[in-house]
Amino acid sequence: ARASPFVLCAVLKHHLLIQKSYEDTVDTLRNSIYIDDVVFSKKSLSEAEITMKETSEIFNQALLPLKSWRTNWRKDVKGYESILGVNWNSESDEISVIYTASTVSVFTKRTFLQGLAALWDPTGVLTPLLTFGRRLMRKLWDLKLDWDSKLPLRDAENCENFLSGLVNVSEFTLPRLVIENDDFETIELHGFGDASK
Repeated sequence: ARASPFVLCAVLKHHLLIQKSYEDTVDTLRNSIYIDDVVFSKKSLSEAEITMKETSEIFNQALLPLKSWRTNWRKDVKGYESILGVNWNSESDEISVIYTASTVSVFTKRTFLQGLAALWDPTGVLTPLLTFGRRLMRKLWDLKLDWDSKLPLRDAENCENFLSGLVNVSEFTLPRLVIENDDFETIELHGFGDASK
């Protein structure tokens, strides 16, 4: 039998629902679990240590012992960790996106879209760059070519230039903690979109 992320998620949600102790940690975990990763931030080292200890106990009770911890305060652990598809340098406490370039010999709508989709940016910081790529893809759709038809030379060059520029995107880093002042109760992020012409 193969492991199922859905079953794991359902088991964890159920276990947190029936958990009678560690209310603050349970509240944190309800919003911090994605498949098999737990990602959370705390305002102080003591809060983080308590949450880590209680999280380990909660998972042990469910017979799901946690494998490892990565923090930005333990300086003995260095390097990059991939968390939810984002590289995190725990030493500098910076995140960066992951892009794996593939070699394309013939540009088609399919190969360009594969190159565009290879850039995973859950933080949305590269949206302006990706918007250009999506507009380029829209232009390819307007050509009314099949998925695997070779693109005209000018369009193929535009696609190649765009994808080759993405190679450097992994060098772009930003601080994980973007708000250092903690004298607020809640933060709301509002996003608006318009799909009309």
